Amino acid sequence: MKDSTKESIARYVKERIPTGGFLQQVLCNNLAGAVTSADSQNLNDIHEIVMYCMWEIPSTCWGSEELVEKWLSTRTRKVYEENYE
Repeated sequence: MKDSTKESIARYVKERIPTGGFLQQVLCNNLAGAVTSADSQNLNDIHEIVMYCMWEIPSTCWGSEELVEKWLSTRTRKVYEENYE
């Protein structure tokens, strides 16, 4: 897996920063979307990336579009509260 891919996943998990299109599709468990948006390196690494997500990141932050949206919306609320309340 590319370092940049692992770093993007880490930012997503730790800081709740959205990923790019390919990783977004992986996190949403959308195989067709992931395969059609992957560059050649990510396409080659897709098995490793999915296994990394399965074993290394919280199940509450990936696996469906709803879980990803909920994960990211928590950051949005926190940022809003820190800046506007």
